[in-house]
Amino acid sequence: MSIWSIGAIILFGILLVMAETFLVAGSLVAGIAGGILLICGIILAFTYLGTAIGSLVLIASILITFILMFISAKIMARKDFGLQTALDGKVNEIDALMVQIGDEGEAFGDLRLNGRARINGELFDVESVKSYIDSGTIIKVVAIEGSKIMVEATSFRSEQLSVKQTDM
Repeated sequence: MSIWSIGAIILFGILLVMAETFLVAGSLVAGIAGGILLICGIILAFTYLGTAIGSLVLIASILITFILMFISAKIMARKDFGLQTALDGKVNEIDALMVQIGDEGEAFGDLRLNGRARINGELFDVESVKSYIDSGTIIKVVAIEGSKIMVEATSFRSEQLSVKQTDM
């Protein structure tokens, strides 16, 4: 086996490892295949080219891999390739004055145990304590645990109740 074919195997292995690192991170297929090709190429170098050349191929493979990874990291960090926007999503930031136990609101969408509700004019992520709640249903805050707002369905608002009682 020639040094060129062994070099091609090693180079392809390095490229696969770099592709895994910078392009398809998380799949592991390219990284594992690249690692196997690197190891096979180095073993072939020791087997067919001798210990001295095999050692040089090993050292060269390690150096080339680190140099290319460093260069690739610098290129990917540039503004042309990197992430241009920042995520601004957040977990409920509940001010004690904004939501309190007993406050009422309306399910903004179907609460399939989790969902969104408008309470005191603000949208919050909420969790139903009992069952599914349909969109538009009046809900009542029954507990607040950290950033989690627990709600349950009510049949009508307390303001509606007070109006009905005064009419009687």
